[in-house]
This record gives sequence, structure tokens and C-alpha cells, in this order.
Amino acid sequence: ISEDKKDQSVKSTITIYNVEELSTSQITTIVRHEFGHAIGLAHTTATE
Repeated sequence: ISEDKKDQSVKSTITIYNVEELSTSQITTIVRHEFGHAIGLAHTTATE
């Protein structure tokens, strides 16, 4: 949900499916990635 006047997120929901099949490390990686999107970060095109 965005606040129109400030273009800021005020609420986000992250859903991870099939969590029972994932390791703790995989879940941590997914949560970090999706949290980045929740705070407004996009994918980068930079290579490592």
C-alpha cells in the first residue's frame, strides 16, 4: 500500500510458499531479497 502524497510504503506482505521444503539458509535469503522489494529496492543489473 502506498501513501499517495509521499509515495512511501506503509504496509507490505511477504508470502513464501512451500516453506517446509526450504532450508533455514534459503528462507533467510528469500526474506532478505523480498524485504528489499518491500522497502522499494529493485533488482540490479550489476554483475558480481
